[in-house]
Amino acid sequence: MAPEVFDINLPAIDDAELERNVEEKVQEFVKHLESQGGQKGQIAVMFHEKRPKKNSSWFTAKAEEEVCWERWAVTISVVYRTEVDQRNIRKKVVETLSNCLLEIIRYVNEKKDHIPPITKPDAFPYQIVIPSSNDSWISLFK
Repeated sequence: MAPEVFDINLPAIDDAELERNVEEKVQEFVKHLESQGGQKGQIAVMFHEKRPKKNSSWFTAKAEEEVCWERWAVTISVVYRTEVDQRNIRKKVVETLSNCLLEIIRYVNEKKDHIPPITKPDAFPYQIVIPSSNDSWISLFK
């Protein structure tokens, strides 16, 4: 069954480990924002593919490397609300989320040639990164 967020059905993978990992990263992100005193931050989500390493020689075992084939930088803003403006904020969040999801679907449908074929259930290792205050986004994407 697809989860529902703000009356919007979202696709999901039924994977307890994935869900736990995402929840841990969300909690880490919240702690990061609280420690920085901020209300806005970014999370990077990167998808990898395992490929044979190009620099392996004849005399070594075939090594694999993880090659990043897609990176997403997601900006998240924390909004503190009162009961008075709760309905207005909810309406704005639903509208923003709907527009964002439609934009993602449009973009993914246009730009999918770089996605490797799915050959096994865990075909796409992923990484969720919350940059520290010392990290730059450029260093994370290298």
